[in-house]
Amino acid sequence: MLTSTVATVFTNAVGTIEAHPQGYAIVRYHPGMVEIPALQELLMHLGQLLLQRGWRKVLVDSRELTVFRQEVKDWTRANWIAPVIPRPHELVLATLLPNNVFGRLAMAELQLSAASGNLNLNFDDEAAAHAYLGS
Repeated sequence: MLTSTVATVFTNAVGTIEAHPQGYAIVRYHPGMVEIPALQELLMHLGQLLLQRGWRKVLVDSRELTVFRQEVKDWTRANWIAPVIPRPHELVLATLLPNNVFGRLAMAELQLSAASGNLNLNFDDEAAAHAYLGS
């Protein structure tokens, strides 16, 4: 992957959204506590990017996440997974799981409650996730 061709679209305290030239978004979550207002802002920008470009593929880099508070998980289920925030209804997700075991458990819990129309595959290797989304 040529990182110089990836464009940063949005960044805040929770994460960074990038647009990959092969037609998918990348969300890189930052380390630290996830606050709902910043998460809402990040996901609204992600939904807008996907809708504007006609994309439905997302690489979710959650390796730096540690733990999700229950209210963040509840908010994510009610607003992103539902989906209340405008976004394509069916997503193809390549997820790089958190390095932290508690973060992995929280991510697994969210993935289990995801919409049935979404396809989510977990990866340990970023290059493999890019290859999957680029195919």
